[in-house]
This record gives sequence, C-alpha cells and structure tokens, in this order.
Amino acid sequence: MEVGVENCYFIPLSMYRREYNETITKKIIVMIMFLMLPLFIFTSTIEAKSLEVTKYNIDVDVRPNGDVRFKEEMTFTANGSYNGIFL
Repeated sequence: MEVGVENCYFIPLSMYRREYNETITKKIIVMIMFLMLPLFIFTSTIEAKSLEVTKYNIDVDVRPNGDVRFKEEMTFTANGSYNGIFL
C-alpha cells in the first residue's frame, strides 16, 4: 500500500502542546468550579448574634515568694447560639 503526500498530515508539536495545555486548563477550571459549588449550596443562614459581658471580677493574690495567682470570673449575656467563647 502506497501512501501519497495528499494523505499525510503534519501537525507541529508546538500546536499539539498548546491544544493539550488548553484542554488541561479547561479541565482544571471546571474541577475548581465543581469543588466550589458546595460552598454556595450548603451555606448557613446568618443569624443576628450579640454577646455582652455583664460582670467581670478579678481577684489577685500576691504570695510572699513573688508568685501571683489570678482568679477571673466573667458573666456573659448572649443573644443567639454559641459553641464557646475565645478570650
């Protein structure tokens, strides 16, 4: 079987690499968009919250050897749900 010149197609390697890179880039963009989708679907509603310190008491005990002991008592009034408080 003879192959004529009219049946041969030459694709420059640089063109193939460009098309391959564009395909990979498109796949990465689609994957990132797919992974970000739950961020928009499963977001929680925003609640109005407030936290007020109604009482704050500190007792300081200085020992004769120079040690210091602190005792802090805080009372909070919260509007909304909280899992904890960072101080």
